Amino acid sequence: MAAFTTGEAVALELPIARIPTRATAFLVDVVLQVVLALLAAGGLLVLGTRFDLDSAWFDALVVVLIVGVLIGYPVLWETLTTGRTPGKFVLGLRVVRADGGPVDLRHTLTRGLAGAIVDFWLLGVFGAVAVLTSLCSPNARRVGDVLAGTVVVHAQRRLPLPALAVPPPWLAEWVARTDPTALPDDLALAVRRYLTRLPDLTPAAAHDLGVALVRAVCAALGVPAPGTLPPVQILGAIVAERQRRALPGLRGPVLVPGAGNGLGPALPQLVPVGGAAPGPSPWSPRAALPGSAPGLPPSGTPGGGNGFVPPPVG
Repeated sequence: MAAFTTGEAVALELPIARIPTRATAFLVDVVLQVVLALLAAGGLLVLGTRFDLDSAWFDALVVVLIVGVLIGYPVLWETLTTGRTPGKFVLGLRVVRADGGPVDLRHTLTRGLAGAIVDFWLLGVFGAVAVLTSLCSPNARRVGDVLAGTVVVHAQRRLPLPALAVPPPWLAEWVARTDPTALPDDLALAVRRYLTRLPDLTPAAAHDLGVALVRAVCAALGVPAPGTLPPVQILGAIVAERQRRALPGLRGPVLVPGAGNGLGPALPQLVPVGGAAPGPSPWSPRAALPGSAPGLPPSGTPGGGNGFVPPPVG
């Protein structure tokens, strides 16, 4: 199993396909490609004899035949079936993006070209390059997978439900009035990276980068920021709402960003500088909520939230 984080910041664990099963699926596809090449070559000979094709036309058709069998076969199958060739179907495998999403023509074409040129045939020494690179990769990725940003997984195993983020209760009404799916993909990726890398940032850098992201997100969504809450709360609520809309009806385990589990890193604490004791950190679970925005809990709420964990009741 390997951990993936989707474009909606959903944590998934997918079973990686290793060399034995991938090699078996590859051999099944090679047999079918050989059969297809023989049938196409027979048809080409009949066509050349019947229409008396000259050598230039015949050579051009041979090149088309080779390219179609070596590259067109995997690209066409993986594009039409979203990541499966007949060999992968027999072995229960599927090609997915590195974030667990479905592949498209761009991914399959890159894999097909790299497979024919680097991994297997032209420069691949009949698959030796693919085997070596897969052995060196923790997710068994060959050169084509690395270039295309894909990975091969077992598609017929039962996958665990992904862990989902939960928005802070005091931001639920605000975020429900937004449409986080309208965020550009690059901005959504920046928000996800900010939340996952929060423990590695200094408090000042975390605050400045968070404020910049909140401004960019609110500008993209056309909504005002909800008061003076810490950026991690606002951005986390946006991520949680994107998950809810992208995965309607899904009931997986709750992922609590800020608690150090998966998507949610443990929130950093302010470090005293020059012996001066700092005030409560806005990133700390013990920090009081500002309470300056309408509808937010008042300052000094016992156990004031850390951005995702609601304050204790009673």
